[in-house]
Amino acid sequence: MSSDITKTAQWVPRLASGGGSTAARLAEAIADDVTSGRLARGDRLPTQRALATLLGVTPGTVNRGYAIAERAGLVSAEVGRGTFVTPARDGGIHDASLARDATGAIELGLNYPAGGEAEDALRDALVRLARRPSFAGMLALTPYAGRPAHRAAGARWLQQLGLEVSADDVLLTTGVQHGLAAAIGALTVPGDVVLTESLTSPGIKSLAAIHQLRLVGVASDAEGLTPDALASACKATGARVLYTIPTLHTPTTTTMSDDRRRLIADVIREHGVTAIEDDPWAFLTSGRVTPLRSFAPACVVYLTSFSKSLAPGVRVGYAVAPLALQRAVTSSLGALTWTAPLMAEVVSSWVDDGTATSIAAQRIRVAADRMQTAVRILGGTFEVPDVPAFHLWLPVPEPWRVDDFVAHAAAHGVSLASTDLFVPGRAPTPHAIRLCIGTEAQPERVAEGLHIIARMLQRGPAGYSVPVERTT
Repeated sequence: MSSDITKTAQWVPRLASGGGSTAARLAEAIADDVTSGRLARGDRLPTQRALATLLGVTPGTVNRGYAIAERAGLVSAEVGRGTFVTPARDGGIHDASLARDATGAIELGLNYPAGGEAEDALRDALVRLARRPSFAGMLALTPYAGRPAHRAAGARWLQQLGLEVSADDVLLTTGVQHGLAAAIGALTVPGDVVLTESLTSPGIKSLAAIHQLRLVGVASDAEGLTPDALASACKATGARVLYTIPTLHTPTTTTMSDDRRRLIADVIREHGVTAIEDDPWAFLTSGRVTPLRSFAPACVVYLTSFSKSLAPGVRVGYAVAPLALQRAVTSSLGALTWTAPLMAEVVSSWVDDGTATSIAAQRIRVAADRMQTAVRILGGTFEVPDVPAFHLWLPVPEPWRVDDFVAHAAAHGVSLASTDLFVPGRAPTPHAIRLCIGTEAQPERVAEGLHIIARMLQRGPAGYSVPVERTT
């Protein structure tokens, strides 16, 4: 065995903690180790399967990380031989920032619609704030539940979404995940079972790991959770908490009808279950459905935010808890973080002057346009949601396997999320992919990414090595 192979057989990448996908952090680790000299030119990296076992991830994740590093010029893959650190063209070392910032991948994996529509509004709002005679309170601590004026604006916004609430009902959050963490903290203890759809949000999975909870998926159909399956799960597990995304479910885009919501409300009342209703996409439904909380206000904690309707960086949201739980949820909110009054003030002004409604309407038009593009390019390969959406659920046909599909897309310049992210517990992973069509600001890049996906569907895995022509 050669010395370089011996060396890199012992190489363990040091993945940074924090944001970004595991694949991206693996590429960053490769870049850092090339820069520091831990990896030298010509070194062979571990096989994807060996490194996946070492890191406790899927081979597809390693494949994507290697693909990002290859596009950044850090490594090269040779058929039948392996993946090698690429000699720098100028004789120097690689720039580690390449793997972080210059991969050029088309982002179809993250479900945070680009927020360009809000930028001009933010500039105007800050100018208006700067003209105020006093900034008193803008940098002060706020009550756990938020300032009364901000809660009142939240009530007015929620009323537009179909919830009949008062300012006293509304609790300010720094986004849905903050509200979800507070609700989980108030409603569960370690060892509890939390019921979810058979596929669910990565956010609840992360919280379940932190709080030592067991997630149990409940069968769904074309309208979401089925009442019989939910009742059976309540009896079998003794669960007292349900986490659900009834509107444009992540990742499947399923939306419950009002009739189904009434039946689900009946089940949770009968079994003494508190439902956490995650409703980030409520603004897209334009009043076509009624929040689950409206059918069982004493049994539902409702969560929404502006990160989807206005921009990802608008970290202002609202929680509405049953009266009996409001104090516990409020305390939990404060134990996690306090809301920032400056952004809450901006958002409240947008609610009051109609800017929030106007931007959300623009977002709805963008969602409709993007979905039309997806239908035009992908044809009948997926079920089109009943309302405009920023993501779609694409079945992956044989002989594709999901991890291979994600890895091959990465090699062709398209970033996708692993479907494993949405699987609670040890349930099987379905052969389907969530495509997010709102994150890229330029519609041309979305179309280009979808064309690449369409060609992959047409060619199958055997067409992986065929060069992909760029679209105009």
